[in-house]
Amino acid sequence: MDGWQGYEWRWKKSVPVPRRELPLPLWDGEPLGGKKIILVSEQGAGDAFQFVRYAALVAGRGGTVLVECQSAALKPALERVPMVKEAFVAGETLPQADCYFPLMSLPLLFGTTLENIPTDVPYLIPEPARLESFQRRMGGDGGLKVGIVWAGRQNLVRNRKRTCGLEVFAPLAEIPGVTLYSLQIGPDADQAAPWIAQGKLVDLTSHIRDFADTAALIANLDLVVTIDTSVAHLAGALARPVWTLLHYAPDWRWMLERSDSPWYPTMRLFRQKQPGDWQGVLVEVKKALQEKLP
Repeated sequence: MDGWQGYEWRWKKSVPVPRRELPLPLWDGEPLGGKKIILVSEQGAGDAFQFVRYAALVAGRGGTVLVECQSAALKPALERVPMVKEAFVAGETLPQADCYFPLMSLPLLFGTTLENIPTDVPYLIPEPARLESFQRRMGGDGGLKVGIVWAGRQNLVRNRKRTCGLEVFAPLAEIPGVTLYSLQIGPDADQAAPWIAQGKLVDLTSHIRDFADTAALIANLDLVVTIDTSVAHLAGALARPVWTLLHYAPDWRWMLERSDSPWYPTMRLFRQKQPGDWQGVLVEVKKALQEKLP
């Protein structure tokens, strides 16, 4: 609990997280009795996917839950959370509501400890039409279908440290019976071109318009292997098998030493033993992947 209390300093540190204040009362945690509450997303897309699980607990206190999200790309996915009545994008006309609360302050309000983290997964459900659409595009691909992500946004130093580059995944492309699918979006996606030309990677990302499409593609895969980015959280929220590759000094939510995550029952963690040693991580991943094959 001290950690969550300390996390409230994110609003006040030397480079503070921008605090979104709405012209509504701040919820005090009391029973809502059917009132509409806006949960305000903050920071990255992965944070939204990780903490939107608390919508169920807020609904359990009688609230009708709305979520304000950071971008239009998030909206269709967050609307697929069963206890979320509506999602809207920051800057759009504010829907009628009675109160609001920051999404990442909910663990403190609900007294979250390692023993009571809400882990009822999946808490995000793919849209059936999109699910079927990607299923058709993937056809009868045999073997183990593995989605990969090798880069995050390069706007922050910590994101650059999390990025490993596509070439690090080369050992996985050598495994018979494994088909690799790109889940990479953004500037670093162009690294895939030679692999696609050589038949080492399937790329359906041109059909991804938003995170709801990414969710539908992930749901059609057998496994996701990704660096620490939003796709790791999305796959965990979908309760899909996901292996997350962690830098030597990982983000706080992944803790230290353990190979599992208390946040995501279907996630396995692979950690650098030395700073920058992605090759060592992939040696472990390749061995684990070979053990999954028949």
